[in-house]
Amino acid sequence: MAERRAAEAAAAAAERGPGAAHADAPDALQARPRRRFGAKVFVGVAVLLLLLRVGLARRPEPPALAASCTTPAFALSATTVKQARPVSFTIVGPDSGRYVIGVNTTGFRHQPEGGYVAVPIPGREKDVITGAGVQPMKGCRRTGYFALPISPGDATVTLYELTSTGTVELAHRTVTVTPP
Repeated sequence: MAERRAAEAAAAAAERGPGAAHADAPDALQARPRRRFGAKVFVGVAVLLLLLRVGLARRPEPPALAASCTTPAFALSATTVKQARPVSFTIVGPDSGRYVIGVNTTGFRHQPEGGYVAVPIPGREKDVITGAGVQPMKGCRRTGYFALPISPGDATVTLYELTSTGTVELAHRTVTVTPP
């Protein structure tokens, strides 16, 4: 039976002419490799998760500071940090307060359109950072982090309370920024 089919196939190929026996075979130049789309997506997601984990591991834990609903205060995770590296903070105080952290600032000026702009320490205009913008306090406590991409040297980190009449300096800390 198999011999008969093979003979019929050979006869059909002979009728089609020379070179026709390979007409059913795929052309090597037109053959496409398998895309393996699922494997590529899996590898991409794994790389993103790895980068996220490494990034989170490089961010310091917020400093321990007990919540206080009466006295505003703040703490930083480090007093010395490499340039452009993150510093974590914890702010405590009444939930009704509007607190902001400024780096190398003398205060914040209220803008006519409603926002605030940092007022730099004279001579440190290029090294001004708003480390913690205005965000609501929850349970008389708030944590976060900011980077210090400023010139190496001492930086003054100050906690302010924003009021309807301006800003009130509550506390300040000195952080030494070292070259990377």
